[in-house]
Amino acid sequence: MNLSSFQYNAKFDKRKLAALLFKRGLSKVDLDTLPEVGLIVVNDKEIIAAGFIRMIENSNSALIDSYITDSDQDPETRNKALDLLTTAIIDKAKSLKLNALLAISVDTNTLVRASKHGFVSLEHKLMSLSLTSGQGD
Repeated sequence: MNLSSFQYNAKFDKRKLAALLFKRGLSKVDLDTLPEVGLIVVNDKEIIAAGFIRMIENSNSALIDSYITDSDQDPETRNKALDLLTTAIIDKAKSLKLNALLAISVDTNTLVRASKHGFVSLEHKLMSLSLTSGQGD
């Protein structure tokens, strides 16, 4: 397996990314809303994983956004691709001279991967307001 990471190019990669999302049942995602800065991991020109850096306004920070993998690949290949993608995103964030890169997830595997790559848990409390359940009326 020969995995490589590259800058996401919507002109060339958008259809392939749409196919990955469709396989995952996420075909309603508007690919035009993806952040400008993204990376892909490929194996012989086939996209195995993709992720993006969403800049936070008025700060020198960003969020890791929209990780997606090819569900047809075996778990080991997806795992290696996600590790390479995470490293590439961190390197890209450093090259952009960002002060911080944030990640939000409830998925245990994602949290383990983030810790493995140097992310630390913050003591902040995340809050949400459901706009469909009558909260906030």
